[in-house]
Amino acid sequence: MKILITGPESTGKTTILSNIVQNFDVSEVQEMARSFLALKNGLYIYEDLYELALLQRYEETFQLSKGLPTICDTDLLTIVIWSIEKYEKFDQQILKWWQENLPLHTFLCKPDIPWQHDPLRENPYDRVHLFQKHLAYLNRFKCDYTILEGSREQRFNIVKDVLSRFGIKLKSSI
Repeated sequence: MKILITGPESTGKTTILSNIVQNFDVSEVQEMARSFLALKNGLYIYEDLYELALLQRYEETFQLSKGLPTICDTDLLTIVIWSIEKYEKFDQQILKWWQENLPLHTFLCKPDIPWQHDPLRENPYDRVHLFQKHLAYLNRFKCDYTILEGSREQRFNIVKDVLSRFGIKLKSSI
């Protein structure tokens, strides 16, 4: 079972993932782009996105093989949107891979929290536009999703409710 957390940069995706991992019995797929771009000092070209997609796909497949619900901090859809926005084109294979492994549910993070600078981030001014792009793809492919907005606590309460509907259990207290 794949659950996705997605949306524009600096919208709380990694924070949500961290809260889920701390509180639920799940496996996680961290955003592969962060470590990939860190190794490249933030410099990349269009062809690098295919390599990044392979890494993301491998990590998702590996974590899903563990048999636990798997929570992904972004996925291949983000790479497709990123490619279109930066290069005005995308590799059809990446979109095909995404379609073959659609998430059971997606949490789409709304850009209603302040931008946090990070040297790997590129889009402080078009987060609403990128949010709309994500939303359009989720609707186009008839994905089940929930928009996360508000404070960290409000967002996490929504996440807890949705995960419980899918039978994802809180960790046992010792």
